[in-house]
Amino acid sequence: MVVRGTAGAGDGRATPSPTSCSRVALIPPPRRESSGQKRLRSWAEKADIADFKPPDLRRWASTNANAAVGNPFWVERYLDHEIGGVAGTYNLNAYAEQKTYVAYAIENKVREAIGKSKIPMPPRPKE
Repeated sequence: MVVRGTAGAGDGRATPSPTSCSRVALIPPPRRESSGQKRLRSWAEKADIADFKPPDLRRWASTNANAAVGNPFWVERYLDHEIGGVAGTYNLNAYAEQKTYVAYAIENKVREAIGKSKIPMPPRPKE
């Protein structure tokens, strides 16, 4: 970056030249890996999954929740997907009971995958 001295302003500040922006690399500094990212990477390495990414976990949860719950609308609400059209505009229900049911279903699928016993499911909410 080329920096010029003051242009007679007398305030002691330096101003960059108009061409300096083309010479500066606008590459952000490397980000440090969070502890959660380190754990995920460690688990992926232990499971011999080289290209594992966090969205893969979300996709897995969605797929398995749909299989376990059988109501894709509940799963979409649980994942906070936007419901479009008239339904998205006028239906302001929080669906807390349905979201809780989906969360239990996902947890049981995870427990099944890692060899732990399932937890009791709450009563199935009304459709």
